[in-house]
Amino acid sequence: GTGGVTVTVTDGGDTRQTVTQSGAPVGSWAISGLHIPSTYTVTFSRSDLESQVLSVSVDGFGTVTAGAASATAVDVKMRPATAQIVGTVTQSPAGGGTATPAGNVQISASSGQAQFTVTSASTPAASVGTFAMQGLPPGTYTVTFSRKGTQPTSTIVTLAAGQVQRLSPVLVSPAAISGVVSQRGTPTVGAIVSLYLASQYGTAAPPVATATTDGNGHYSFTDVDAPQFYLLEVQLSANAAAAATSPPTTLNPSQQLVLDIPIP
Repeated sequence: GTGGVTVTVTDGGDTRQTVTQSGAPVGSWAISGLHIPSTYTVTFSRSDLESQVLSVSVDGFGTVTAGAASATAVDVKMRPATAQIVGTVTQSPAGGGTATPAGNVQISASSGQAQFTVTSASTPAASVGTFAMQGLPPGTYTVTFSRKGTQPTSTIVTLAAGQVQRLSPVLVSPAAISGVVSQRGTPTVGAIVSLYLASQYGTAAPPVATATTDGNGHYSFTDVDAPQFYLLEVQLSANAAAAATSPPTTLNPSQQLVLDIPIP
């Protein structure tokens, strides 16, 4: 049962009101002394629930003859006045493969009159990517999913009172930078490649990330924030001077940038 619901009974001349019980038996209500036979408009209302209105006829013996499933009681099922959007966000990995749950995705729903924002879960492991947006008034919403380094995706949904809309968006892969470091055409193994924000290179700011080239001189940075303006620096060993740098480069959301770096 649902407590705290205001019940208003009227036949146009006689109006009575009560509130459903919050204690046992929860949701029960009763109004006595009504004139019979008559037809009454019965309204159930609570601020967070969708109002329900019934037309109930009672004969001269006090038996409900129309407007309710029972001859002795008028029951109603209340539902929320607002809607929910729930689901799990996944993201495709760079280079293809099976999408996996994605945490820290910002989900926004805008109707033009109101906007709601939540973030997908990043912990615990079993809940990563899940989200729940509650309390949305009925209407049409543009729902947008955004994550760092990733091209946003949007969908349009129309919500009714009490509706639970489930969405399972799959984001495209995040931005990445990869390439080969070489010297005179030969891949450089074990070189240290540092990724900097171009505006911070040459300052005391540390690199955004570092990688070491493999046996083929290949390096890669995945799940990189974008759009950003980056610069790459190559060192042949730790604490050594820069052997080469890349030109400053703009990385766009979900871009898979290949940037080979030759060492003079």
